[in-house]
Amino acid sequence: MSNGENGSKIELLLKKLFTPARAITAGFLMVILIGAFFLCLPISHTNGQWFNFADGLFTATSCVCVTGLAVVDTATEFTLFGRIIMLLLIQIGGLGFMTMTTVMFIVFGKKINLKNRMFMQESVSEDNLKGVVRLAQRIVLYTLIFEGLGAFILSFQFVKDFGAGEGIFTAIFMSVSAFCNAGFDLMGVKFGAGTSLIAYNNNPLVLLTIACLIIVGGIGFAVIADVTHHKLNKRMRTHTKVVLSVTATLIVLGTCMFLGFEYNNPATIGNMNFGNKLLNALFQAVTPRTAGFAALDQSLLTVPSRGLTMGLMFIGASPAGTGGGIKTTTFIIMLAYLWASMRGNNELVIDKKEVTTNQLKKATTIVTMAILVIVGASAVISIAELNNPVVTVENIFFESISAFATVGLSLGITSSLSVVSKLTLGLVMLIGRIGPITMGWALVKKLSKIQNNIRYPHSDIMVG
Repeated sequence: MSNGENGSKIELLLKKLFTPARAITAGFLMVILIGAFFLCLPISHTNGQWFNFADGLFTATSCVCVTGLAVVDTATEFTLFGRIIMLLLIQIGGLGFMTMTTVMFIVFGKKINLKNRMFMQESVSEDNLKGVVRLAQRIVLYTLIFEGLGAFILSFQFVKDFGAGEGIFTAIFMSVSAFCNAGFDLMGVKFGAGTSLIAYNNNPLVLLTIACLIIVGGIGFAVIADVTHHKLNKRMRTHTKVVLSVTATLIVLGTCMFLGFEYNNPATIGNMNFGNKLLNALFQAVTPRTAGFAALDQSLLTVPSRGLTMGLMFIGASPAGTGGGIKTTTFIIMLAYLWASMRGNNELVIDKKEVTTNQLKKATTIVTMAILVIVGASAVISIAELNNPVVTVENIFFESISAFATVGLSLGITSSLSVVSKLTLGLVMLIGRIGPITMGWALVKKLSKIQNNIRYPHSDIMVG
């Protein structure tokens, strides 16, 4: 056999191995490792010393996966150089590795071939290849518009509090972090490490601006494109209507429930006037899906509020957005399927459109894998933290759900976790950002489709 034939066989094998799912996973891992290296450098830290690699890797993973869980305070630990590295990692993570790659291809005039379009299609969760390059261009445009507008509004408050230079950078950092649903903040220098937005829990300008950025970033770029290019004589996509209606419902219900649960809690909103109570209840309903900024100390919330927060984190944002979780569309499909099954309906219909079997299978798989990942991670952390006095079962589940849903809210145990627990949470964040199905395909999808053609007899397993 000639060298040319061997080379062509190896090239064919590599093409089969390098699927879109694996390309996306490899891209995120590469960015995380590069980011971890830069975050470990002495120039990135205020004390001028090398950073522990495990903590650097965790921080880089949290940035790229736009989670916000932190082992150190961003503002007091990192220099301007370190913060800029984190800002870049958050932006890449929020837009998605393949989106950034596609944009770079366009900027440098490189041809975007079919394989690259397939990678992009997988990255933004589109059903077909048509228009994925145009969508990538719009994603960048929308991002610049919303982040720029958010930074402009926030600068009015932060310039007053931090001074001109620091205030403008803080406004930019917070706007990018909010739109990308990352949850990292720079409040530690002025208000103390780990305070997040608690100092601004009576400031409508800051909280409402950040809440709007979280919502817009979380609904998904496909929804933004559909809304901005919608014509009066043309129906919006069913996907858009479902995302907008579910998002609005969760925000309204969440606000009402948090307001009720915390109304008389003096540790949170009990001593505030009604306007600030409503403002903080609204922000608490928005931030778990899936930003991670905290205007209230999460450890001081009532038990029902902590449970509701975990539920909202699990649901998360919407497909092709900057947030995590099982996604709003998955949630509504599972609810609709439950309702249809209870009524004995054979067809699953949403907005007078039938949900296909493949869509239902995908939704079921996502929910099942999410539960398995969260329970599995919680079990590993429970064993690793057996002798840690500050860790409880509730804290562990809260942290695991927050990591999977790429939220970043915590009950205060992140910095005290062992290396094993941090690595476990890092893996969970990566799975949550890439998506459990994409990660599953990257790990176990077969090269051959021969097995798909085999048909077996029906089982006699009893269900129920």
